[in-house]
Amino acid sequence: MKRREFLRMAGIAGGSIAVGATGWLVFSEINRDPLDTIQEILYRKLNQRFGASIGSDLSREIGLEFANTSFLLPDIGSAEENKWVVYMPPASYALAAYRVLVPGRMDIEQFGKLFFETVQEQMTNLSSSMMKIIGTDQGMKEKTRLLAERSQRRQYAEDWVINFVEGDGQEYTYGIDVTECAIQKYLARQGAPELTRYLCLTDYITSEAIGRGLVRNKTLAEGCDCCDFRYKKGRRSYLDPLRNGWPPVFCDGEEK
Repeated sequence: MKRREFLRMAGIAGGSIAVGATGWLVFSEINRDPLDTIQEILYRKLNQRFGASIGSDLSREIGLEFANTSFLLPDIGSAEENKWVVYMPPASYALAAYRVLVPGRMDIEQFGKLFFETVQEQMTNLSSSMMKIIGTDQGMKEKTRLLAERSQRRQYAEDWVINFVEGDGQEYTYGIDVTECAIQKYLARQGAPELTRYLCLTDYITSEAIGRGLVRNKTLAEGCDCCDFRYKKGRRSYLDPLRNGWPPVFCDGEEK
């Protein structure tokens, strides 16, 4: 099965953009597979780093590895019933790139920065289109509340489990506590739990792109009890792990 056919089955081809836990499934007027732009940007970055010949070979290897990792994704429902299923193929692609590039070509901190900058460039290119169609803050809040309620049924063992948190309108408008993460479970099962914390950083990028003002002080990937997402439209997204630049300063399970 070709990658695009797989993505269509997963419900994310034909113009949908996954915007991380900060946002929602956004249907845009840009009729492109969202992974196309990630692949194109990463391909260019690999060429710049290693030269065109090696970069092309690495990109080809990543594509072949992605064919393997994508078919190991868990069953957590269809895109119609579980909107967050769209976040799994990008995680699978990141895993494929990680397996090809680490440790032979770079270490995990270098890979984390490479993937972070790749997603950052993708979101910068898409942010204006996303802002037009993302919907109202109240609409996002209610969709997130419904997502949390659905997750509490625990229909799929490998799915997310989320608690909705009502905000006070001052410190934050609303939030979620993620007590179980499908991406963390998937990467752990694939022998790459260390990759999760780096992928978590891309939530700040997508929050910034759609103006949702994410603040998060802890994550499951860092050994904490939950991922505490707090949103307030208009404020600057808080890149706490990057407070001292790169590499990130993770909390390693300490309450903050």
